[in-house]
Formats: sequence, structure tokens, C-alpha cells
Amino acid sequence: MPATRWGIVSAGRISSDFAAAIRQYPLSENEIVCIAARQLTSAEEFAKKFNISKAYGSYKEIADDQNVDVVYIGCISSSHAEVMDMMLKAKKHVICEKPICMNSNQLKNTIDIAKKNDVFLMEAFWSRCFPSVNDFRNELNALGDIRVLTINFGVDITGGDCTQFKKIGRGALMDLGCYPIMFANFIFGCEKPDKIVASAQLSSSSGVDQLTTVALHYSNGRMVNITISNNCLLDNTLKSILSKRICCDSRFLASD
Repeated sequence: MPATRWGIVSAGRISSDFAAAIRQYPLSENEIVCIAARQLTSAEEFAKKFNISKAYGSYKEIADDQNVDVVYIGCISSSHAEVMDMMLKAKKHVICEKPICMNSNQLKNTIDIAKKNDVFLMEAFWSRCFPSVNDFRNELNALGDIRVLTINFGVDITGGDCTQFKKIGRGALMDLGCYPIMFANFIFGCEKPDKIVASAQLSSSSGVDQLTTVALHYSNGRMVNITISNNCLLDNTLKSILSKRICCDSRFLASD
């Protein structure tokens, strides 16, 4: 079976982490064949670091490259939908960093394009793929029906020029909130909440949320309460109340 040939969009830190992970596999299984960045010099530096044969100065060049099977997208969040749609229309399989899109309309359109072109599309939730996550859910459910989940996740990741956060799709919900929301969705088997109540404290400098609370109300009175912050450290725990009045406290979410 030939190696899966990867193209990487963006030469930033998260793409560097992904490339380092791919390099742990034999070249006979996975090979990074090209890297694209908005500036060719950045792509060339990335290519040199990871011994990649081709460096491009535009994302479209990856879409046009017939030697690419799968594209990993690690560019700024506000560009995800546009870049994904380009790759999917070129019949490339896509793994895109979270958050996959800025809103539900973008996501619905992107999914439609993936289906039309019969290609694979996935949001890059690394933690969702851990075997330990499945084990945790199974053990929790074995204790009784889950009535309430309380999830806190907060770290300070607001360094740099925060005035551009709104433009590039940053904020507590977009940066970090997708993790506890994903986990709650996973625990409750992708059941759609009956009601969602959310509030946020907005930053005066960036205009995006820096502290957000979300309450997800499910059928039969079940609830998930989430607190997220991207400018302060929270206790980063998941607490659950079960039908048998058992309370579980798990330091499940890493703070670094």
C-alpha cells in the first residue's frame, strides 16, 4: 500500500507540531510532500526544517498539486472555510484545525462540498482520538446515568497583539470552548441540547470574549455547565453528578 501523501497549509506553530507528529511514522506510511504559506520564505524555512521537497507561496498550489492525497489546514481560524472549500473542490481529503469554521452556515456549506466531491473531512480534535477518552466515558457511564456535568477550562493564551483577535477568529469560545463542548457532546452521544444559554465578558481591547459561560440543557433534566477563559487559569476539571448521587471529580483537561 503506497504512503499517504500530505500537504500542509500554513507554516505556524500548530502546523509545526503536526509535522513533527507525522514524522514519527515511517515514510512508507506517511509522507509530507509539500508545505504552503502566505510568504514563500516561511514555507521554505518550514520545508528545510522537516525535509519537505516542495514549498509553495500560496495555498492554491497545494490544491493544484496532483501528488497530494490529504491536506492538513493549520492557518488562522477565519480562513478555514475558504481554504477547506478550495481543497475539497480539488478532491483533496482534509483535516482542519479547530475551530473548523466560524459559524454553522460555513460548516454546512463545507460539508456539502465534501459530500459532493466524495472526500473525507475531519476537525482535528486530537484529544477525541485518545483511547483513554473512550475508557473514561465507559467507566463514568458504568457508575450511573449522568445528570450534571460541570467543566472548567481556562489558560492565559492572550499574548501578542490581541487587537486582531476578532478579525482572525480568536476568543475564549473559539480558542478553548470547543474542547469542553466537544467532550459534553461525546458524553451525551451527540444528542442535540434542547436549550443553550450563554453569556460572556468581552475584552475592551480585542472585542472578543475572554470569559464565557455556557449552559447546555438536555432532555430529562440533564445539564452541562461550562466555564471557559483565555486570559486566566481555571482549575481545569470535569465534575459529574450521577443518578446514584455519586459525584466524580476528574482533572481531565490539561492546563499546559
